[in-house]
Amino acid sequence: MGFFANRSNKIIEKEIVNASFSGKLHETSINWEAFKKYSQIHDGKTQQGAIGAENISFEMFTKGIEVKVYAMKNKADETVTLIVKNLVDFENEADYFLDVL
Repeated sequence: MGFFANRSNKIIEKEIVNASFSGKLHETSINWEAFKKYSQIHDGKTQQGAIGAENISFEMFTKGIEVKVYAMKNKADETVTLIVKNLVDFENEADYFLDVL
């Protein structure tokens, strides 16, 4: 059982790294339930999105960089779409929007 969990975690981490380089929505074939288990390691928070789909967000280190990971459940096939941002960039954008508002 542990072997499959470790293998699944490595696949998820690889997809998070790939998403961090793309800077946009990153479609994956990761199963939603497997991703939910992985997010619990990083204290992921599950919430309902605007269109009723589940979302998860958490922070983690990847390749020595702290990132913010957003995952959205694809209702059609129960896979995951990722958005990964550098945490410093994310905080700067949040500060900018707070100043504008």
